[in-house]
Amino acid sequence: MLLIDNHVHAGDKYGPVEKVIETMDAHGVTHAAIVQHMGQYNNAYLVECIAKYPNRFWAVGMVDLELPDAPKTLKHWLKKEKLHGVRLSAASLSKRPDVWDAAAENRGVISVSGLQPRDAGQVYRMKQFLDENPTAKVKIEHLGHPDPTLPPPYPTYLRIMELAEYKNVYLQLSSPYTHSAKKFPYEDMAVFAQIAKKHFGPWRLLWGSCYPPVEKFMTYAQSLEWLDTLGFDDKQRTAILQNNPIRLWDPQKRVVGDVDLT
Repeated sequence: MLLIDNHVHAGDKYGPVEKVIETMDAHGVTHAAIVQHMGQYNNAYLVECIAKYPNRFWAVGMVDLELPDAPKTLKHWLKKEKLHGVRLSAASLSKRPDVWDAAAENRGVISVSGLQPRDAGQVYRMKQFLDENPTAKVKIEHLGHPDPTLPPPYPTYLRIMELAEYKNVYLQLSSPYTHSAKKFPYEDMAVFAQIAKKHFGPWRLLWGSCYPPVEKFMTYAQSLEWLDTLGFDDKQRTAILQNNPIRLWDPQKRVVGDVDLT
């Protein structure tokens, strides 16, 4: 079985990709998606990473949304430089829908940061975008930023679950410490994983470590252990750690090779 981490960082702010590989190897993680950190629009290092380690990584870049030709720039990174996706904030959809359209047109996975359940407009605009771009692939980062201080049944968080009706939308189980009021294993976040499982099914959930920033809050090993506290059986765990990421990033299996997903 492969173990796939859908959210790591490497480069000028976080160090060389070899540091990521060392950590992955120490924990049996076989593949990962390198996601560009906020504020960095030069994706040359990510291009270097996937060229140097073509059988281990996918890469998700960023583009400067202040550029008038941002869609053209994005096309360059996706088509010529062979990045696999782009990281876009949820708020950017209202400001630069042309960039989102360019991502869909060029078949890049959209890794959505900062999706806020309290903002109904964000979810509405994403649904509208997905209606207009039914083949677009979307990964929602960090569980969709739930708020455990709100009372159940968490109606604001359920807005995020409305996106589960779109078959190409995946939800990433990551960064539980961001909103938790507790220490590891962040028991107050487990309910949101179960809500996500109910709506997305275990077949469109992913795991991400957010390495290396995760180490400020828990170890890399604990980020994997946290997944095991959420009540998934072995078949569901295989889907989350192997099958689902391959369907999202690598349906042609160019990176992972011949893997049986049955």
